[in-house]
Amino acid sequence: MGLQSTVVSLLAAIPIPIIFGKIIDTTCLIWSSGHNKKGACALYNIEDLRFRMVGTAILYKFVALGFTLLALKLVWNINDWGDLWKGKSLRKNEDEVKLVVSANGHDANKGRQNEDK
Repeated sequence: MGLQSTVVSLLAAIPIPIIFGKIIDTTCLIWSSGHNKKGACALYNIEDLRFRMVGTAILYKFVALGFTLLALKLVWNINDWGDLWKGKSLRKNEDEVKLVVSANGHDANKGRQNEDK
């Protein structure tokens, strides 16, 4: 959880407000000024602001979608999460036998041997 919060902070929570603030500032047409300092924006180019804000938001949505699809591709074929956490290979050997034991201790695959053939 701590690593996830750090990654979200580094990739989103810190840079995104700075990026959108810069976008807003670049669409300003008239800056108010006083005492030799740049003040607040008095007039924005609304059309340019709209396209830049929506375009940037869409761009970041597609980047997020790309990372989501990449993660989905990486975990799509994982069948045994226990082996993954133990560091074992995820590839199954062809001669490996899977044994399922029922609650009463008997082999649950006993009647299924003919179904597999």
